[in-house]
Amino acid sequence: MKGVGASQRVFDLIERSPQVIPTPPTPPLSLSTFKGDISFENIRFRYPGRPDAAIFDGLTLKVPPNQTLAIVGPSGGGKSTVLTLLARFYELQGGWFEMVSQEPPLFGATIAQNIAYGVTPGSSVTQAEIEAAAKQANAHDFIMALPDKYETHVGTKGLTLSGGQKQRVAIARALVKNPRILLLDEATSALDHESERLVQDAIDKYGRNGCDWAKANRTVILVSHRLSSIKSADRIAVVAEGRVVEQGTFAELAMHPDSVFTQVVLAGHTQ
Repeated sequence: MKGVGASQRVFDLIERSPQVIPTPPTPPLSLSTFKGDISFENIRFRYPGRPDAAIFDGLTLKVPPNQTLAIVGPSGGGKSTVLTLLARFYELQGGWFEMVSQEPPLFGATIAQNIAYGVTPGSSVTQAEIEAAAKQANAHDFIMALPDKYETHVGTKGLTLSGGQKQRVAIARALVKNPRILLLDEATSALDHESERLVQDAIDKYGRNGCDWAKANRTVILVSHRLSSIKSADRIAVVAEGRVVEQGTFAELAMHPDSVFTQVVLAGHTQ
């Protein structure tokens, strides 16, 4: 009878209707012409479970194409919520958009299968493309050192890999699709110094102007508490109390001792 009860809960979960229902535009948009520029216009949002707490109340932010934007700010200011809304996990209550997590989800499969999962459903990917993405993510060398290389099973949630290795496989999964926009939420958090350096090098490869990946029309938006991550960004947006309160380069923001960036963000960030 326990099995019957458990199966009923599984069926209930399968039959749930999503709150966010995609509505295709008319006529359909062509992603081949999408340049990667993003505009947040007067965004208003509250989480369904906390309707009395406004996360955003008029957030406006523009991200030029082929640039890396770092989003920083005090805890609870809404940094990760920006990425959540961009991925459309929730509907906006007001405003509009114009257009990798702290613990990357890996599946109990091979490394190659985990990377290939990043391609569009129904599309195919070659072994050469998988390896190319892994090289860009600084993952190829450690993969080739494993006994079964790309056919290595990573275990449930990637338990056989270290934190840095999982992050690099997750970045390779994102890159194998060659996306125009990459969202990185604390991609280097909770990593040791060497793992953090390798992941950061991978991020810099496709986040800096002039590199091959940036030339492929790639816009990167990252949330981070690491100075090493935000220093390499083209621009930084400081989010506090549901709004963008300051914007600029690292040098521009750091030169003002009374700014939110200097007093709250810079003082609280780790190297």
